[in-house]
Amino acid sequence: YYVRPCSRPTGADAACQAGDDAGNPIPTLVRQELEGTRMVERPLAEGVERLHFMYGLDTLPAPDGDGIPDRFVADPCDPTLLSQLGMTCAQVWAGVVAVRVALLVRSPTPIAGHDDSGKCYDMNGSGNCDPENDPTDFVCRNDLECRYKRALFSQLIQLRNVAYRRGA
Repeated sequence: YYVRPCSRPTGADAACQAGDDAGNPIPTLVRQELEGTRMVERPLAEGVERLHFMYGLDTLPAPDGDGIPDRFVADPCDPTLLSQLGMTCAQVWAGVVAVRVALLVRSPTPIAGHDDSGKCYDMNGSGNCDPENDPTDFVCRNDLECRYKRALFSQLIQLRNVAYRRGA
C-alpha cells in the first residue's frame, strides 16, 4: 500500500506526469497485487494524500507482557530506539501489539473560497503538530495547495494474536 501522486497515469510506464487527471493530479491510495506472475497496481481510494503508520510497542524498556502498548514509534528498527531499549530489531517487532493508521484525505478538486492555510494535521497523533521538526505532520505550503478541503482519519488497531498471547 502506498500513495501515488495521481489517480490515472497516462504514461506507458504507469508513472504519474503533470498532465494526468486532466492536469489536476489527484493523489490516490494504491496497492500492489500479484496477477499471474507480475505485480499490478490497483487504485483503492482517490484523494488520499498521506498514509502514516505508528507501531505500538509493549516495552518499558523491556516487554512487560501485558499486551498494552507502552509507546508508539514510526520505525521499530530505528537504531536510536534499539540502543535505548537494548534490544534487537526482531525483539522490538515481536513487541508490536498495535498499529495506529492515519490517512490525510483531500477533496479531488480545489474548493472555491476555501483556505486551509494555518491548519496543521498531526499525522502521528502526538498532540503536537510541528511540521518543521516532524516531517509526518502536514501543512499546505502554497495558495493552490491550500484550496483543497482535507480531513484526517486515524484508527488504532490491536494485533490481537500478539496482544492476547501477552495477556491483554
